[in-house]
Amino acid sequence: LCTLSGRRSSRRRFRARVGAFDARRPEMRHSFAFSNLCGNVYRQGNVVFTRDGNTLFSPVGNRVSAFDLTSSRSYTFPFEARANIVRLALSSNCGLLLTVDEDGYALLVNVPKRTVLHHLNLKGAVGDAKFSPDGKYLLVAVGRLVQVWATPEIERTFTPFSLHHTHSGHMDDITTVSWSADSQYFVTGSKDLTARVFTLHAKKGFVPPTLGGHRTPIVNSWFDRSRHRLYTVTRDGAMLVWRRYEQEAAAVAAVAREREEATRAVEDKARRGDEARRL
Repeated sequence: LCTLSGRRSSRRRFRARVGAFDARRPEMRHSFAFSNLCGNVYRQGNVVFTRDGNTLFSPVGNRVSAFDLTSSRSYTFPFEARANIVRLALSSNCGLLLTVDEDGYALLVNVPKRTVLHHLNLKGAVGDAKFSPDGKYLLVAVGRLVQVWATPEIERTFTPFSLHHTHSGHMDDITTVSWSADSQYFVTGSKDLTARVFTLHAKKGFVPPTLGGHRTPIVNSWFDRSRHRLYTVTRDGAMLVWRRYEQEAAAVAAVAREREEATRAVEDKARRGDEARRL
């Protein structure tokens, strides 16, 4: 009995010592926050630079990494897309970043705060996406269509994305889109070996021109500062330069006016016929 009671007292003293040690030990924290992605590699998608050229954004699988080229530092955004990211688009003020994955699911990210603001399901494979230079609109190529969306506000809203217009005309998937410097025109390039020029807002007498003569699909296209020249680059490395002539533009406007007058004449004739039948 004495031996048993001695063992019990020693156990009690040991437990008291362990409890005192645990009381002196600082409390362990099990809440961790994502900091960076180490050993990341580039897989697919485009890369975008900030306006000053000091920061590069690159897709890494289903995440986005930013590289500060001046201080040789990098960080990875904490959000994850549903699938691998294929397209990136950065606003002109570098405040908004659009990511699109392989399934056409888009995320709008607040770059300074590194948080996701809005989600958008484009319901199709996206070939390219660009913010307008004035930052008011977003151009997205979904299949053979090109959609113009109003840029959402940074504040969270119930319906952030508003579709401005949808343009068609290509016979195959669109591979590249680009804005003019004044944000009033944009050009699209497609796998059907043609490029088309559209206007942001409908303009009387304007007929979207079709630029052909390419031998392989178009991979890039852009306007110059004056919007008098347009450049298209194809997959085989050929670059075509298109020049805008005022005489041709006047001729196109004249043809559009003739078509409009002919359509008005047909409508007036049909209206008179209806009135005559009523009498």
